[in-house]
Amino acid sequence: MDDYPDDDPDGARLGLSRRLLLFCLGSAGIAVLVDPRWTTLKLMLQVEAIMVALMLIAAARARTEFATGRPLTWLMLAGFVAVLLGSAYLWFTMEIGPQPARPARP
Repeated sequence: MDDYPDDDPDGARLGLSRRLLLFCLGSAGIAVLVDPRWTTLKLMLQVEAIMVALMLIAAARARTEFATGRPLTWLMLAGFVAVLLGSAYLWFTMEIGPQPARPARP
């Protein structure tokens, strides 16, 4: 049976695992918005970086299956690379970047 039948353009037959994955990632994203701690965002950033890196590895592995003549193929690749670089920049500035000076103890 075809995963994406032509008579179901709305995707009403999404599998339970896909819906569950979307729900979990969406819930976690909302939780990060309301939690002001850096450690919460850091965890989501690490998950996102691993996911995007694995998607880029999969794209490199299956590069012959991409329609390289279409501009959106390259736009998608550039977007994934930009997200990964942006995540690395955010992590660097929050973890390794300049730390605020602490006052000396008397």
